[in-house]
Amino acid sequence: MNSLGRFSEALQSFEKALDLDKENALASQNKMTAIQNLEKFNKSIHSYDLAIKNNPDVAENYFKKAWLLYKLKKLEEAIGKIF
Repeated sequence: MNSLGRFSEALQSFEKALDLDKENALASQNKMTAIQNLEKFNKSIHSYDLAIKNNPDVAENYFKKAWLLYKLKKLEEAIGKIF
């Protein structure tokens, strides 16, 4: 649904998937993509924090959070997430 531009529906689906399995890295990443596409950036940052907590070995979560922080002009915090 993300690829179809139906971000609200996609978000609901990914949240249901995460209710069943909080460590589902793919659902977590797709949820964050839907949130970002809805321009709910503060919620997106919180979702990245949860994804990192539940899946600390998934490097993509750190990168995407850093990229979002960069886009929000929070450069020092973004750099801290990468290095």
